[in-house]
Amino acid sequence: MIDAIQEALESIGYELREQQLQSTVARLTNLDGEALRTATRTTEAVIVVGLGDQVLHARPGGWVLRLGDATARAGLATAVTAGVMTVAGFDQLPALVLPAVLPLLIDLDHVELSPGDRHVLATLRLQPDVVDTRNSPQELYDALPVDLREQVSTLDFLDLIERLRDAGQADTLDGVVVVRDEADPAWLRFRLT
Repeated sequence: MIDAIQEALESIGYELREQQLQSTVARLTNLDGEALRTATRTTEAVIVVGLGDQVLHARPGGWVLRLGDATARAGLATAVTAGVMTVAGFDQLPALVLPAVLPLLIDLDHVELSPGDRHVLATLRLQPDVVDTRNSPQELYDALPVDLREQVSTLDFLDLIERLRDAGQADTLDGVVVVRDEADPAWLRFRLT
């Protein structure tokens, strides 16, 4: 999500205006229709009530959130997460409480893939029947070229699968792994611990 917020910041010039909120939420979450409208309303409520004077600036035509500092970016991430939680049915917490509670419940760490991780991922994506196809971790490992398998142990590969999932580059469920297309990473990844 941090990368998505960074891209959004660059595209809107490090200021988020009230009028841009819905398109920004859509870009960060891939939601649309009523789900997007609901997430946007909750996101705005968290921004206005939770962040308020701390980072908002009044302008003719609405508020402006200046995203040049970490507090504002973390606030935006929290607000968007609250919007997605509302769409997912976690809507019993009022907007005033969400900014205080969410950082305690959700770890918004950015998952960074190492150069070696990116090399293995790129090599996997070049193999037939890997991208957007259901495979076991062993099938994916076996799809790697022999010289790369000699450099990466099976246990290290299993750890890589977890990092790929956390980074939104793969989906895992019931022992099955789907490596996502490079152009279609998952923007938000929730892990309940």
